[in-house]
Amino acid sequence: MPNPLLVFFVAYFLLVSGFAFWKGGAPERFVAGSFLTAWVLSIALSPAKDVRFQTVEVGILAIDLTLLVVLTGVALRANRRWTIVTAGLQLVIVMAHLAKAADPRLIQAAYAYITESWPILQITVLAVGTELYRCRRRCEGSVRSWSRSSRR
Repeated sequence: MPNPLLVFFVAYFLLVSGFAFWKGGAPERFVAGSFLTAWVLSIALSPAKDVRFQTVEVGILAIDLTLLVVLTGVALRANRRWTIVTAGLQLVIVMAHLAKAADPRLIQAAYAYITESWPILQITVLAVGTELYRCRRRCEGSVRSWSRSSRR
C-alpha cells in the first residue's frame, strides 16, 4: 500500500500545479513547470529507500541547486513578491544538503524532513501566489508578469 503522505503530496502538487498552469500568469506557470521538472528528476535520481538521507545525495543536491538558481532568477525578474519566498525556502533546502555535507552525523530524520517536507511549503506559496494573481487580475485587469527592468 502506498504511503498516504506521498499520495497526499502528489495529489496536492498536481492540483496546485494545474491551478498555476490554468489560472496563473507567466511566473506562476514557469515556477510550476520548474517544480514539476525538479520533482521528476528527483524521482529518477533518488537512491534506494534503505540508503536515503544517510549521506548527501549529490544528484538531488544538483537538482536543488539548479532550482535555487532558477527560482532566484524568477524572484529577481517577476513582478511578484511570493517568488522571493519560494527562492528563500529553496535556499533552506540547499543549506540542509550543505549541513549534511559539513557534518555527516546530522540526524538522518532532520535531513529528510527539510529536504522532503519543505517543498510542501513552496507549493503552498505557489498556490497562494496564483490565487493572488487571479484576484489582482480580476480587480485590475491586465497585470504585468515581469518587472520593467527584466529583459523578458
